[in-house]
Amino acid sequence: MDKVEKVNHYTSIESLDKILESKKILFKRFDLMDDQTENSGVPEILKKNFFLSCWSKESKEMIPQWAMYASNGIRIELPFKWYIKHAIPIDEGKLVTDFTEIVGKDHPYKYSFFPIPFSEFLSGKNYAISPAINESNGFILEVEYCNDFKEKKQQAWIYDSETKITHLQNLHSLITYKDEYWDFQKEIRYYLTAICKDGLHEYLPEFILVPISSEALNQITITLYPNCTQEDELKVIEICQKHLENFNSVIQIKRSLLDGKYNPKN
Repeated sequence: MDKVEKVNHYTSIESLDKILESKKILFKRFDLMDDQTENSGVPEILKKNFFLSCWSKESKEMIPQWAMYASNGIRIELPFKWYIKHAIPIDEGKLVTDFTEIVGKDHPYKYSFFPIPFSEFLSGKNYAISPAINESNGFILEVEYCNDFKEKKQQAWIYDSETKITHLQNLHSLITYKDEYWDFQKEIRYYLTAICKDGLHEYLPEFILVPISSEALNQITITLYPNCTQEDELKVIEICQKHLENFNSVIQIKRSLLDGKYNPKN
């Protein structure tokens, strides 16, 4: 994952409009993923506590991704670190972007940061978002595909039947492993974890929105679906012109390399 510089997300033209208008990426709740085995091996109490945004590290266009997520849509390419490290207020109005300045050099959470505004983590709701522990294993992970994905997830937690408390040895393991049937996705995941008041999941929303940095938006590239119609191409250009500063359609809009090679079955 160290060599990944760009990530790609296949989605609809309508979703592109919402993303560029809000300048935010939607993180969907873990139990709402399209892989129906995702929650296998995950403790019941944690099945709704993760929020994910799913991307691919594969720069080459992938026919299964077009077919499943963007048959008449687009592919968004952004820098690997497209997010913002929001300011954290500390003593006397001073602001920092992670905890390195306020904890010891050996503290396990010294690289914790807030990918959404600090004020939104604890905003009077009945749930709170945990700050990212760090970038390498507390906010971003690369999915591992295997046959024993359920067992690997189960190895990450121990349930005490007497206290009815689940002890986790490795939190992100619960969302790292997927059935090898999905290995075509070459998935990179960005994730957040939520803590519910009284452990009640009904407090949790279906999604959380995470801001995109202006630097990342300036580098966005959009690939049109294979054999894209002129009408849809113009629609995408219009959306980008409406929401992006310094937009250059010649550089930032690409025709698919699968034009004339792939004809999706609707």
